[in-house]
Amino acid sequence: NNFAAFGASGINDDQWDVMTVTCKVRETSEPGSKTVSIKNDDDLVANDNEDSAISVTPGNTVLKVTGTISGEQNIAITAPVKGNAPQDTIAEGSGYTGAINWVPAVSNSNFDDSTVYTAQVTLTAKEFYKFAADTTVTVAGAEKINNLTVAEDGATLFFDAVFPATEAKVVTGLEITTAPTKV
Repeated sequence: NNFAAFGASGINDDQWDVMTVTCKVRETSEPGSKTVSIKNDDDLVANDNEDSAISVTPGNTVLKVTGTISGEQNIAITAPVKGNAPQDTIAEGSGYTGAINWVPAVSNSNFDDSTVYTAQVTLTAKEFYKFAADTTVTVAGAEKINNLTVAEDGATLFFDAVFPATEAKVVTGLEITTAPTKV
């Protein structure tokens, strides 16, 4: 059982034209669609000053239970290394997926030498999830996190992870093709 009804109230001085039933979702309930059923019970009739009976109309209402992603999220991004191909997606997290855009753009499908790269990350909440405004991120190996923004509707979270410069070109050998004329 995912819901517990704990209150009902009516609106209107003469009779209850609208009845509100408040349900609380159990903390152990998984995010997703839940159906609340209101059943007509022949023994259950409300009277307004004994003048008229008010009946409950049976029906189903679908409620959306949303899981909130909050607090610190550890995001795994492989740090840029000269000559290696960049990571372009974020491993699926609990309630979200992610994509990476590298700045500057990666040339020849591999990271260049002596370059500071920034991973511009977009995390997208899965169905029935949202990011809380207080969500933060950490990325191992990044020098800093900039521009962390949670969309107003909580559907996306954006941030930039700035990585140290890739290593410089290294001379690995020297070949003399013509001997010098003066020694």
